[in-house]
Amino acid sequence: FQDKDVPQELVEACEREVREQERVKKEKQEEYLYYCFRVATDQTFRQYDNKQLHNDLLDFDLVEDTFKFRKHDTWGNLKKTLHEKFGIHPDRQRLWKWSRRNNKTYRPDTPIILKKSQNDATPLKDVLQHISLMYQGPDKIDIFIETACPRVPDTVPFEFPLLTDEHIFLLFKLYDPKSAKLSYMGHSTARLSSKPTILLPFLNSLINRQTDLPLFMFEEVRANMIERLDMNRSLKELELQHGDIIVYQLPVNDGHNYQFPFAPDIFKYLEKRVIVKFAPKDKPNDVACTVELMRDHDFNTVCTELYETLKKLPDPPLQHPVTHLRLLGSHSKQAYPSNVKNLKDMLTVPGAGSLSDTLLFEELPIPLLEYESKKHLTVVLFNAKVQEVETHKLLLEKTALIKDAIKELKSKIEQTGEIQLLDINAHEIRRVFKPTDPISSISGQSTLRAEAVEPLPADAGPNPVAVQVVHFDSKATGVVSQCHGNPFFFSVSEADTVKSTKDRIRTKLDMRKTEEFKLFVFFGTHQHHLSDDEARILTVIKGLEEKYSSTTAWKLAMDHRDTKRRTEKAANAIVIYN
Repeated sequence: FQDKDVPQELVEACEREVREQERVKKEKQEEYLYYCFRVATDQTFRQYDNKQLHNDLLDFDLVEDTFKFRKHDTWGNLKKTLHEKFGIHPDRQRLWKWSRRNNKTYRPDTPIILKKSQNDATPLKDVLQHISLMYQGPDKIDIFIETACPRVPDTVPFEFPLLTDEHIFLLFKLYDPKSAKLSYMGHSTARLSSKPTILLPFLNSLINRQTDLPLFMFEEVRANMIERLDMNRSLKELELQHGDIIVYQLPVNDGHNYQFPFAPDIFKYLEKRVIVKFAPKDKPNDVACTVELMRDHDFNTVCTELYETLKKLPDPPLQHPVTHLRLLGSHSKQAYPSNVKNLKDMLTVPGAGSLSDTLLFEELPIPLLEYESKKHLTVVLFNAKVQEVETHKLLLEKTALIKDAIKELKSKIEQTGEIQLLDINAHEIRRVFKPTDPISSISGQSTLRAEAVEPLPADAGPNPVAVQVVHFDSKATGVVSQCHGNPFFFSVSEADTVKSTKDRIRTKLDMRKTEEFKLFVFFGTHQHHLSDDEARILTVIKGLEEKYSSTTAWKLAMDHRDTKRRTEKAANAIVIYN
């Protein structure tokens, strides 16, 4: 194999990948030389919908306007670039840095203002050296461009009002109870000593309303907290600060029957609202519909809303009433009981605490409440060669007995003979259930094995005994307790030798002649290899019982490779071609 044998397109792809890796590496190495700015403007806020506007102003992870500048680039170059991108003249720009507050809100609350000794030629690193960047990373800065509001034409000389400790920068949202919508309206500055009424002319002008008419004003403290402003207190007494958001609305007459008449009502609703995707249990990646719900909705309400939405689909996946719907987690695939507290609990990802946006659903053949009142058993049917045939789900009364489970199973399979149920744990038979055992004694998560009760063969030797046979791989595990495969019962008589027993096991399991195994006998933690030249197997075991003074049940063990485990590992292997 030579270089010339490699297709040219593969060579070019590899070269592109190498170049890209080198570029990323170089960029990483030079990262400390740059500032990365993410920029928001009034127009950015206006692009966000009602759901996003109720929670601060925007999600910066969705902002596409990103600019990279060397730290030695000038302040004037930054403002010139922003002018070219947004059409805002450099003299009409006042930049504000965003900060993460203690209440987890994210607001533009720090003005970036040049010192008297600085000008447009000052390097960015000097302008920003007094600005704390700890919340955004040392070289990442989110900024908002404050503009003249209303906009002053570029031809008219303009200078921003001086910001002192007596001034405050505020942003405004309008709530319309008629449409139940929030809209970003703009920003302004005011003196802290002023009362909220000082803002009335400006806020009314934004909605083309007589400037002295009253308005309701609220402070958006955080997403789930909005408080009415006391119009008789000053902005300082109200503890407002740079970057705070004021939500205002027109007064509402008592005669208007709005669903959300006041701004706090819509905030409370939007905080609880969640858009949930629903997918069938058997097709978890195929979303059937989305439903707008509330986090505190109970199980029945969620099912009802889902059912009504599914009914409206062109081909509704429904055959039964809403009472037959069952909901499951998209991550755990775990079914939720009908008494689950609320939708939030259903969407909470186990172990993570975060909320998923997807639930699975399925239709049951019987109503969910009836389904929950029954005992659920998973039974795997095995044939005489100890091979898995099929799996069945059984629904039984919680007072039923094992014989009732066997009767229900027989109604689903072609089996007329006697059947027994076994509890298999860690690849060993732990229990053979009696027909009169109550099913309530079975763990809810257990999977039982069902198999035909085999009569003793006609040529069985004298005094046969039924013994459990397990599989283990001494080379892989090195300990007795780690078994593999499917255990089974096997009859051994006083006439059987080790060799004849191995031959009969090979026949029962339909093993190929090339498949070799050693036979051991286990007494608890003791193990003994049964060599082919040993005589009667039960005689050997009787001697071992006396040697180990063992009162525990013994079992035979086939020592051979765990081919299934090796196959699973091979399926996940990575093949590297030189």
